[in-house]
Amino acid sequence: MATRKIETLCPSRNQASTEPPILPPGLDTRDLFHGNRTVAINHHGERYILRLTRNERLILTKEV
Repeated sequence: MATRKIETLCPSRNQASTEPPILPPGLDTRDLFHGNRTVAINHHGERYILRLTRNERLILTKEV
């Protein structure tokens, strides 16, 4: 997987930072969905559904 450098703006000096930002760990959707089209996510006592659409887009909805 190719990585690219992302420049961030330093508000205190108003110039681009030379150090790359710290990126959060990533998940591959194949590992997350395991061949399914939906996955349930529990977050702070609330339940969400992450859905993979026909167009391979992700939609996150809160379960009521």
